[in-house]
Amino acid sequence: MRSLLSWVILALLSACGGGGGGSSGGGLNELTVHFSASSLQMQVLAGSTGNSGAVSFTATTTGTTTSPILIGADINGVGVLSPIDVSIQGDMAVITVTPDASQPAGTYTGTITALACKDQACQNHHRGSPYTLPYSVTVVPRLASNPTSASLSAPEGSLGRPQTLALSLPAGVSTALIDSVVYNDSASGWLQATLQTSAQGPQLQLSPSGAGLRSGVYSATVNLHIDQPLVQTVSVPVSFNVSSGLLTPATQERLLSPSSTPTDLQGSTAVTLAPGAASSGWSASSNAAWLVVDRSSGSFAQPLDWHVDAAALVDLPYGEQRSAVLHVDGGSNVSAQDITVRITNQLPRLTSLDTLALKAGQGGEVLVWGEGLTGLSSTLTELSIDGGAITPSAAQRVSDGMLSLTLPALSAGAHTLTLSHAAGVATPVLTLHVLSPVDRSYTAFGTEGTKRNLVWDAVSQSAYVINTTMNSLMRFDLSGPSPVASARSFGTLNRIVVARNHSRLHATTTDGQWLDLDLSSLQTLQAQALTISPLSTQIDLPLAITGDNLAWLDRGSLLVQDLNRNAERAVYANNGSTYNFGQPWGVVSPNGRRMLVTQTALFSPAPPPLWRDASGGASTAATDLNAFPTGQPITFFYRVASDRTGSRWALESSALYDFSLNKLGDLSLPSGWVALRTALSGDGSRAYVYALNQNAIGTYSEPNPILYWPRIYVFDTTSAPLLTTSYPLLNFIELPDYPACLATQGPVVCAPYELNFALTDDDRTLLAMGDRKLLVIPIPTGPLRASLAGLPPQASHRVRVLHQLKGATGMPRVQ
Repeated sequence: MRSLLSWVILALLSACGGGGGGSSGGGLNELTVHFSASSLQMQVLAGSTGNSGAVSFTATTTGTTTSPILIGADINGVGVLSPIDVSIQGDMAVITVTPDASQPAGTYTGTITALACKDQACQNHHRGSPYTLPYSVTVVPRLASNPTSASLSAPEGSLGRPQTLALSLPAGVSTALIDSVVYNDSASGWLQATLQTSAQGPQLQLSPSGAGLRSGVYSATVNLHIDQPLVQTVSVPVSFNVSSGLLTPATQERLLSPSSTPTDLQGSTAVTLAPGAASSGWSASSNAAWLVVDRSSGSFAQPLDWHVDAAALVDLPYGEQRSAVLHVDGGSNVSAQDITVRITNQLPRLTSLDTLALKAGQGGEVLVWGEGLTGLSSTLTELSIDGGAITPSAAQRVSDGMLSLTLPALSAGAHTLTLSHAAGVATPVLTLHVLSPVDRSYTAFGTEGTKRNLVWDAVSQSAYVINTTMNSLMRFDLSGPSPVASARSFGTLNRIVVARNHSRLHATTTDGQWLDLDLSSLQTLQAQALTISPLSTQIDLPLAITGDNLAWLDRGSLLVQDLNRNAERAVYANNGSTYNFGQPWGVVSPNGRRMLVTQTALFSPAPPPLWRDASGGASTAATDLNAFPTGQPITFFYRVASDRTGSRWALESSALYDFSLNKLGDLSLPSGWVALRTALSGDGSRAYVYALNQNAIGTYSEPNPILYWPRIYVFDTTSAPLLTTSYPLLNFIELPDYPACLATQGPVVCAPYELNFALTDDDRTLLAMGDRKLLVIPIPTGPLRASLAGLPPQASHRVRVLHQLKGATGMPRVQ
């Protein structure tokens, strides 16, 4: 049985064979597809990146056909990455299967069903299809030492106490080999490294000697390797503290992992005197609030006890390290010592979520992003919603970076999501805002100046926009009976967007700043210089921020700004093949999962658009931006609207497409009407098209008298049209006001197309803002109200990308 989650990339091959004879209906010369492999065996090192361990097999054909040949595969099992890469080489398809190195060490088996179909629905097969072959994936554990480094000490001229490190080896490997001991200072020969076997398993023993060394800290690296089942190397850093007075280790390491307990946050370090030194006792202090000294002084018979304050580590990102120093003083007759304590965080961590996923009284899917989520239990028992008061009806770990939760209907208000760990280390609290719908009265609110970048914040019930005429940032508070406007002068603003958690407004400036602004006062909360300055040209689309809290910024390349760390994560530069950026911009579905990117409007022929599914999380940013196939009919879009999940996109107010840019249907207006902007309901069942009559648009001046008022045409987009190319037109809403001027040229910057259009998250209110007015437009109740009932199931989040041979045409599809 095909699973929506196991579809992989499809390749479209042209029909093969000679110019005459042959058919797809049977016969001696009927086309047959041959797959070159009978089984697949793969090995990969745990945690590897790229296509490590990948294997390939081919699809070739004999015979002739007049039908398309679509090559694909269906996966049944785990341990293999999706989508599977398919490349076309002449009349041959090369199918490359890559093992999933993020899986825990072990062996995984399953089957791959190779397909050769005559139609995109794969209801009719060519001969040789379907073809099932088994696969096995062995994820080999990494060679590692525990702890990962060693801190040794000795007095001048004396031997130090040896330290033993346990070695983790793959099954069947009894020991490792020592490649070398590399000394990082002028001193050498002070370290003896030996391998030994004990009842606890293989070990690396490190024995130091302070003979001939002056007091100070020395360092070396012990390099180990194994050859089977895969070649692996590991380097173990060693520090050696040679003391003329107090004798303490130079470093203390703590690794916080899902199996850590409160004991792992505690430390006890012996403080002794070097031979010949005289002191009655020691005292100690810490230079960081999170590193607490339990015993601030003692005799040399008493250890220095300390612990890590778990609550103070809430802001330590996953995979990062924090260091602090314990300063130990033995009085005036001996030299003081510093002990560096390092904490490395590998605890699973939540970073962001689809904040407005649910409406009051309606359950559904909530996407949650994080890091290290494969460290959670399969049942996600570490996750708590409202302190355990709410239990998901389904919970799935989609990847190391994303969870999918199905929640019951919730009451309006703020609901919290937290992770708990056995070590007691706090993690960030995420807030799910469940809002009640708001019904408004029609309002026309005067506001002058050309506007760009209209964004709506449902939590504060406010609209934000850049006024390019006034060089200001404006806020329109719609939480009361009538709009309340406020503004801040801001001549360098480029683009804005409300933060994914709705806590602030993000902005970029033409002089290369990233700003966090207060949603109420519009004042700057934080400013940061960007590596590349955003385009000085103002693009009338909000900033693109995917659900994993990555901001995608443009400047002849794409810079990915990680908002969880306030740091740059990756840069996509022009490479002449996949990426050809001129003035790129991206648009993200409201739930944060899907993004479409127009590469440029400057190059000819135009490069294809790009797509990203953020289900892999922030760690996949450098590799999961994908190009649609060359020859894609759609190479450019600017005006765009999306439903919540990114299953439907309205491009240029003329038609609806799925995420793979397959056309679903037109949004055809009556003769004489010009579509300017489009908004889609959250469930994708309604399209609202703001339109002007062509007779109401002047060239150098506005028509007088104006014969037609603006209209908002409402289309039923519940399902794709069958008998016509256009979606059914339900009705229209006629507006009694023009929000923008009606001249296309003239001495003043003025055009009817300088209009912003948005639908509130509750699907109840449309906002139209131009250089004259803000219109607050309630959607009439009754047949025009978007319905949540009776819709077909949402498409899955897998994308099939079609590849083309010999002029055959094909479009990628979402399955």
